Amino acid sequence: MVVTDVLKISSDIDYHTGNIDACGSVTITGSVMPNFVVKAAGDIVIQGNIESAYVEAKGSLKAAGIFGKTEATIVKAGKSLEANFLQNCHVTAKSDIHIRDSVVNSEVSSETQIDVSGGKGAVVTSRLMAGSHIVASVLGSHGENPLQLIAGVNPKLWQGLERQKRELNFTRRVALRGSYKRRRPDNALERNISVRQSKKRNYASVLERSVARREKNILSDLVLRKELPYVKASQKVYANVHIKIGPYRFKTTEESDGKIFQPDLQHAIIVAT
Repeated sequence: MVVTDVLKISSDIDYHTGNIDACGSVTITGSVMPNFVVKAAGDIVIQGNIESAYVEAKGSLKAAGIFGKTEATIVKAGKSLEANFLQNCHVTAKSDIHIRDSVVNSEVSSETQIDVSGGKGAVVTSRLMAGSHIVASVLGSHGENPLQLIAGVNPKLWQGLERQKRELNFTRRVALRGSYKRRRPDNALERNISVRQSKKRNYASVLERSVARREKNILSDLVLRKELPYVKASQKVYANVHIKIGPYRFKTTEESDGKIFQPDLQHAIIVAT
């Protein structure tokens, strides 16, 4: 169903309504049920939950809760995003993300900031990426599953860097596979293998330079910022929380009270205060 202007739906998004593709804003008094799709060129307001569905707004997005069960839940916002809780879902927004209660087992990325300081304010077993800073009340849990927080880097830039690193590792393995069986190939097949490996090694060199350039850009961006990015836990931090701010890394090893993690550019480390 394709509509224009403002669309108001006083029910769930299910088999009675079908998928929604709106040219304006959408307000839904119910929930978005599993396997359904809601898209809007404007804002989306959902008074209920988003469950195992795909929801995309070119503007801002608000929902009571966002979670997944049997199917993946993917939510995208062109501006800000607000919800009470996130669980088992993938959420991205170009502007601020505000979660009132908790984030559990989810991937969350924002080009600006992520705030999980209302209610419980807990972030557990998730991966959060923010262009500036990440704020929560509690980071981590008693379990062994790690929590990964990346601040001060544009999520798209970071994901591109990780993708190139994976490709580089794969290319290196292919280039080295069987390259030392014989120093001088005796037949055409072995010569062809040797040529392919040579090309892979050359490609690996190109990837290495590209990865180094991206990492240098991340550091340069951090140095030039007027306000240094940070990760903040106002109440408690558990062990096994992995924090990355720009190119610097830090891992918590014990439970402690609330802390602020910021980069120390002079010593090239992350300090906790």
